[in-house]
Amino acid sequence: MFSVSKRTVTLLLVMSAAIYLAYRWNHWDDTVSEDIYIGKPLYSPDQKHKAIVFSASGGGAISPYCFDYVSVVPASLEVERSIKRKFRVYEGGCHSLGFSFLDGKPPALENAPLLKWNSSTEIELTFDRNQAVRGINKFLFVTEADEGRIKVTQRNYPQ
Repeated sequence: MFSVSKRTVTLLLVMSAAIYLAYRWNHWDDTVSEDIYIGKPLYSPDQKHKAIVFSASGGGAISPYCFDYVSVVPASLEVERSIKRKFRVYEGGCHSLGFSFLDGKPPALENAPLLKWNSSTEIELTFDRNQAVRGINKFLFVTEADEGRIKVTQRNYPQ
């Protein structure tokens, strides 16, 4: 009869997981599905732009995935359209799946990129570069948004 070694089975599982992750990385970038957490928009001081953190996770035990995205868009754009790749200023692996609950504030992903508007035309992202590249093969940080109208700066965490 036909026999299959453990090594062959392991190789097939690893290859299947890699193909699935590559598919997920390239094919859900312009849609909002049930496995994406959408953070509360953070508006610029002049209320003309907003920044949104998206966190996507899933895949189960065999091929788990988790990505954080930050988009900076005009305030009038619907949140569901804000996830499109052309609006992203940050893409990285999830820093943590845990939520923190602070008094009087909405739940936040622990260690996810932190956002702070320094002015109406500059937003600062604080994130841990070591965590941002964990478990992924592609990391993105863009220094401007909305066709150059918004400057994006980075601060490393921990300092």
